Amino acid sequence: MSSSSDSSALPTVFATRLVAYVVGFGVAVGVGMAPFLGARPIQGFEPLLSLFPEDSKILLKSVSAFLMGVVAVVAQFHSGETISRRSLRRRFTVLSSALVLGLIALVLFHILYVVPIEGTKESVIVGWSRLPGCECEPTVTNSECVLGLALDLGACWSEGSIQGVKIGFYLTYLLATGGFGALIGLLALQEIARYQATRRKAEQEAKEKAEQEAQEKKKQEAREKREAAKRAQKPESAISRAAEPRPQRTAPAKPTPSVGGAAPKPKPPTVPPDDEDAFSE
Repeated sequence: MSSSSDSSALPTVFATRLVAYVVGFGVAVGVGMAPFLGARPIQGFEPLLSLFPEDSKILLKSVSAFLMGVVAVVAQFHSGETISRRSLRRRFTVLSSALVLGLIALVLFHILYVVPIEGTKESVIVGWSRLPGCECEPTVTNSECVLGLALDLGACWSEGSIQGVKIGFYLTYLLATGGFGALIGLLALQEIARYQATRRKAEQEAKEKAEQEAQEKKKQEAREKREAAKRAQKPESAISRAAEPRPQRTAPAKPTPSVGGAAPKPKPPTVPPDDEDAFSE
């Protein structure tokens, strides 16, 4: 048991993930959409597949299930990318218009080229137009003609004409089913785009707030530096003013008043003795 399990183990983690993705998108998506695609009947619901003859249903079940897996892969891929809501709206409009046209074409194909066989639940697909050598009269309906031919359609419709109608009919069906799945995928992507827009807005606001806080912090630091420089300059100027020599002021001599109140007379200059002798001679 252990040897067989080891031999069947996948070699790498990537291979394991790849297999899980292939099985998930290729099988699980188709199984989950089986009721919508008509592969699993549900009471009270008739899928678009019921418009086709029985011999066409097997092919359409397989192709439409694979197509839905492809739609799921595309939607999953875009969910990891940055999504523009304007682009989603444009794609949704184009795809919904194509889906409506596909449904109209599907109904026209079914009305014009799917002929029910009277007395049974079976139907057949006829060609674009009857051959010139057809035994059915132009006034005879396709249903009556097919019944009269005993299902020998080659007598009135060429094989190429019948195959051309089948191709157009099948493509309109795939357009309708795949387009509907794509619309649902766009709807899911819209929710992701809305979340991404909200997150980007919150990140932008947080970034702007952080930038404002950084600018305020720089301004505050600049103010603190200027105030510190001013405080450092004040002691230096006080010290320099204290170190400068101050000029000394001399008070003027006050005259001494005399006893009588009169101003004292100035004394005559004294002459030395030698000078007196010189003057006497």
